Amino acid sequence: MSLTILHISDLHRTPDSRIANSPLVESLVRDSARYTTFEGIGAARIIVVSGDLVQGVGPSVPPHEADATLATQYREARDFLRRLVDEFLDGDYARMVIVPGNHDVSLPHVRRSIRPLTLPTAPKARQELVVALHSPGSLLRWDWESLQFFEIANQDAYAERLRPFAEFYENFYEGHRKYALSEGDQVDLFEYADLNLSFVGFSTMFGGDPINKRAAVNPAAVALASQRLRNCAAAIRIAVFHHGFGGGPGEPDFVHEDFAQQLLDCECTMALHGHTHRTRFFQQRFLLDARRILSTVGAGSLCAGPQALPPAEPRSYNVMELDIAGTKARVHRRVQCNDVYLAPLWGPAPSPRPYATPHEFTMFRCEIALGILRTKRLDLAFASMRSGDAITAIESLRPLLPADEEARSLATEALGRISDPSLTMEILQTPRNLAEAIVMAFALDELGRTMELEEVLNGPFLSRADDPASRDAKAKLETRLAQHKRGTL
Repeated sequence: MSLTILHISDLHRTPDSRIANSPLVESLVRDSARYTTFEGIGAARIIVVSGDLVQGVGPSVPPHEADATLATQYREARDFLRRLVDEFLDGDYARMVIVPGNHDVSLPHVRRSIRPLTLPTAPKARQELVVALHSPGSLLRWDWESLQFFEIANQDAYAERLRPFAEFYENFYEGHRKYALSEGDQVDLFEYADLNLSFVGFSTMFGGDPINKRAAVNPAAVALASQRLRNCAAAIRIAVFHHGFGGGPGEPDFVHEDFAQQLLDCECTMALHGHTHRTRFFQQRFLLDARRILSTVGAGSLCAGPQALPPAEPRSYNVMELDIAGTKARVHRRVQCNDVYLAPLWGPAPSPRPYATPHEFTMFRCEIALGILRTKRLDLAFASMRSGDAITAIESLRPLLPADEEARSLATEALGRISDPSLTMEILQTPRNLAEAIVMAFALDELGRTMELEEVLNGPFLSRADDPASRDAKAKLETRLAQHKRGTL
């Protein structure tokens, strides 16, 4: 079964090109019509938004206007995402996964938490200040805009810097989800049992803010995610966060690659991110088990203007196809093909770059989750059989068939309690033991498929049946076969 995911990122409207919601939504709807009609891609059933919902407010905005300006931006973002949900997901906002980015951190809240420091005149004191600035967990900040040192004087106020995003988040999900302000709790799990799929969303703003431009994930948040994933039955687990992996030496604006190892330890299948304003793809193996591979896909910016885009890089977003019953995945990179930033025209990426699409790769599937899923389905099937509901038992076992022997045994028992020969043939296909042969033979009898019935009767199981019940069933079936041949049925 193929599942299509729309992956968008970096929605912040930069001052050089502030596209409005209506033309943006309509352009994406038209592109969807193109790729579903002419490119054989399915309609999106999940939308992932990997951060930077708003541009935020800079130092040029007066402090008394900053909160209201930010609130206006979040209302615009909510309107855009709600329209997208209505157009693509039939209004089901639970099928949209959202995480924050660095632009979603509120500068007004940071401003209220810091105080300026006077730069000491003594060389030794200046050196000590620089060392303190770069020490782990430092409360000092150096602002290149004002060329000034600051200190976080009110840590409670500083901890509120994602408050506007949290209020947007709760409002968007109508109170069904809330975003924690405690950095160790900034993780959210989105489970879609019908798709055998889950997303775990992280904040990469641990200790980061508009002055201290660094990216990291709180280790406590990773531990919390691991704890929640322990009982997750989805075999495909996708981590979503804003900053990508692997900047240059000393660059703080990227997540350390060890985070990928932690995700692999949680048996995550894929990672989706934004921030770089360009499409990226790479795979990383787990240090402790080379069979585990984390496939990381970065999306470009959906809304950034030309001054905020990397050289020769257009606006872009990704459309992903996942074989949720198998291991194959494909990324289609969609790019803005025209030069009118207020009215974009999207199409497939024409460039022959390493990440040109469609790019196909193999997904790792979580073995622990497969075991959890198997146990849950077997438990449901046993409970259904005890209550006399053989049909529900069979449907709960379908994902485990035909390979799982215990599931086949239980399904065979359930099929023997109902009269649905077509379903029996679909589920069992070829008998592997005596019990399956008997149930299948009676189904073939009902369907009037005499040649196949005779093959099963003369096959390795019924031909050697020696217990009374099996011999009695075989005798009845041989009588029925003879009647079929004489045309007396």
